Amino acid sequence: MTEFEERRIKVQNAMKNEQNAFERRQRFFQKIIKPLAPEDGGAPTIADIEELNAANEDYKAAVAETNFILDEFTSATADRPK
Repeated sequence: MTEFEERRIKVQNAMKNEQNAFERRQRFFQKIIKPLAPEDGGAPTIADIEELNAANEDYKAAVAETNFILDEFTSATADRPK
């Protein structure tokens, strides 16, 4: 496997990780929003709020990792002959 292929796989994995983190965050966001609807008249649980906060932090970390890896990939490929 070439270095380019390894970097491409690293980018794909980082983007998949970011997508998974985003989907997790969205699930807990929906879980928080539902009890706040007028017809439900409730409130989200503390555990759900904490899980949303954790999911949000995971998402931010995944985005940062993806951006870092993409920057590395872009820098490495900029030097490649066309």
